[in-house]
Amino acid sequence: MNNYNNLTIKREEKKEDPLIRDLLSSAFGPGRFAKTAYRLRENALHYTNLSFVCYKDNLLIGSVRYWPILSDDDKELLLLGPVAIHPSCRGHGIGYKLINESINHCRDNGHSVLILVGDLAYYSKLNFSIVPRGQIKFPGPVDPQRILYNDFGTGEFNKIIGNLRPYVKKIVDL
Repeated sequence: MNNYNNLTIKREEKKEDPLIRDLLSSAFGPGRFAKTAYRLRENALHYTNLSFVCYKDNLLIGSVRYWPILSDDDKELLLLGPVAIHPSCRGHGIGYKLINESINHCRDNGHSVLILVGDLAYYSKLNFSIVPRGQIKFPGPVDPQRILYNDFGTGEFNKIIGNLRPYVKKIVDL
């Protein structure tokens, strides 16, 4: 857990799920369920041990989650997102701090490949790069310029190919 001037960033706890759902609703609205990335989250459980939240005083203002997914060759990678920052708190670097801390935690816990759908201008500051066209495919339409990865410089992403699918597990905390 880290504190940044009245901000507390910590690992997500299961009991926070209703608060996070409310934050996601205020940040993205109901249209978020139609996005292709959500197809990789359907019927799957996110890793609470890798997901983080941010509080300002006692108010939940940020969340980032990680979901296990598989490639055609059964390699596991992590889908980063959604990332939500309360609308009244955007533009102050909170998202960057939250994502950066969670990425470091993923790396420190042995995960070598993260992917997301997002804006390169923002995520390149966190060492994400555009996926080479056609290397991986989402289960639906997505702008190929927004499919990003970070393999912490290991080259592990080069070993991943094909269609992505949810990794449905029965255990959330491994």
